[in-house]
Amino acid sequence: MSGNDTIYSALGGATTIDAAIDLFYVRVIDDPNLKRFFSDMRLDRLKDHQKAFLTMALGGESSYHGPGLKRVHDNLGVTNRHFDDLIGHLAVAFSELGVGDELIDGVISKVAGLRGDIVARHTVAPPVNQ
Repeated sequence: MSGNDTIYSALGGATTIDAAIDLFYVRVIDDPNLKRFFSDMRLDRLKDHQKAFLTMALGGESSYHGPGLKRVHDNLGVTNRHFDDLIGHLAVAFSELGVGDELIDGVISKVAGLRGDIVARHTVAPPVNQ
């Protein structure tokens, strides 16, 4: 990948992103630790949002105008383990499409940078009076 290329273009653009997101959701819907997050959602709409968002995050032009990540995930209770599992499924989806490890690492690096907006913030209990 040269200095002017984006991860999006190196992946092959929308065709690869669309296929990866379709595979990704098959995996997360089947994952007993993750499926509860998606049980009440319109999967077609969610896929469209995810494809547009990932396109934007990886350097492609996107029409994503949805709410911010933090707002969408704020009350879901996503933990670091959930996030790691999601990233793992995304990596496997790209791998199943024949994407090389270097590009997958680039995708995962971009997505991992979003952890703070997706993982729930846990409040710290007030100190016990002594």
